[in-house]
Amino acid sequence: MMMVNFTCYLLLRYKIHWLLFEMTITFPKQVKKPIQCYEPEEIKLILDAFSKNIYNPKSSRYKHSYYYPYVSFLSLVGCRPEEALALVKEDIRAKGDRTYIRFNKSYSKGILLPHTKTHEIRLFPVNEQLKALLTIVQLVGHREAALAGKTQSEMPLEEAQASIRAARLAPSLD
Repeated sequence: MMMVNFTCYLLLRYKIHWLLFEMTITFPKQVKKPIQCYEPEEIKLILDAFSKNIYNPKSSRYKHSYYYPYVSFLSLVGCRPEEALALVKEDIRAKGDRTYIRFNKSYSKGILLPHTKTHEIRLFPVNEQLKALLTIVQLVGHREAALAGKTQSEMPLEEAQASIRAARLAPSLD
């Protein structure tokens, strides 16, 4: 009986010391990184490079200008690439005299998810510049536009992005 009481005493003492120790520890607050975004001049340079194939290797079979509508769309809307790839014609809706793009789904690892990253449905108003871009994409045809979610070699854009990310993270063999 005496041994049980002594064991309980030790456990209680240990617990009290641990609680006091935990209360004296202060964890540093995490500093949020400032949001970084491109300046308007930088966006113009990037879009210009895509449209004119400025950085396209001469030996490449594919032109960067193919992705101009996709990159232009991302710069105008500011949505996540995974949300842009999940868009379908039914997501562009007119409400009164305004047109909106509804973001309510996204792609992740090649799978269409029924929600966005934040699980929120967002309506984005379409201005004249965006309306002109969407008209061009529809005229070119869904199959040929990068907004359809395919690379020039018919690989899903989500898959291509994942392989590029993996290559960047892989250790160098040099």
